[in-house]
Amino acid sequence: MAALRRSMKVVYLVSHRALADQKFLDFNERIGEGAKDPLAHVALSTGDRSEGNVDAEVRVTTYEKAIGLLLSGQIRAENLLVIADELQILCDASRGPHIETLCAILKQRHVKQFIALTATVENPEDLAGWLECQLVKSSVRSAPLHQEIWAQGRVYCVTFGQETGSEQACPIRSQDVNEVVTYLLKKGRGPILVFTETRKEASRYAEDFTGNRVRTTSGVELAQQLDLFSEPTESSDKLKSFAEKCVAFTPLICRRRNAKSSKKDLPNHALKSVLQPRH
Repeated sequence: MAALRRSMKVVYLVSHRALADQKFLDFNERIGEGAKDPLAHVALSTGDRSEGNVDAEVRVTTYEKAIGLLLSGQIRAENLLVIADELQILCDASRGPHIETLCAILKQRHVKQFIALTATVENPEDLAGWLECQLVKSSVRSAPLHQEIWAQGRVYCVTFGQETGSEQACPIRSQDVNEVVTYLLKKGRGPILVFTETRKEASRYAEDFTGNRVRTTSGVELAQQLDLFSEPTESSDKLKSFAEKCVAFTPLICRRRNAKSSKKDLPNHALKSVLQPRH
């Protein structure tokens, strides 16, 4: 916001296309065309998708795509704020060298301001020194992060930022996944991700979960907007029927018919349970 008020342009770098889509929708709703009082044009540039004004004040892009935009002159370093999210990807064996090259070019061209965001690097001082940035540390989360392990009738819990955890009796005795999910949803702890060993198992659990649930308005709206497949398949039909009851399973191999169809059209928190294979 401060950069926009100073007539600067902003490039927001992300590690993956899905995250780019999410940030694009978020910024568009907050400050772009979807906002009550729009402040800027917001654009999206990824390897397979490009949306928004070519001269937008705010551009969301993946690291690799940004290299091409920078070298082709579509991104100019002068009067530019660069925000690099999840910069710990520098440590990735395959992608790290390309991202390091991008950061070096940005440094060489003297961007107005460079902000790197990461929560997992072990040597932030070294990274800040290389980027010639001031290091700012924070251990505060906007929402508490709790980790729980349920085992042998006990619950072991620790909250991010605390040195010690707690232990208490398990609220339910059953080890049935369906019953555990039902209990957590009743406690308002959704949406819930359940990881399984195989796709077949994910589909089976999803079918079990829908057995004692009813169709909801938000679920039906979501199912109607899942017409994103190149052609109907057994899996896509099953997914739509599950979505009506706020349950889904992933991944599905699909292609969007319309690139402009996006998550901004889906009801917020429509899915209560999502089943996903581990691999």
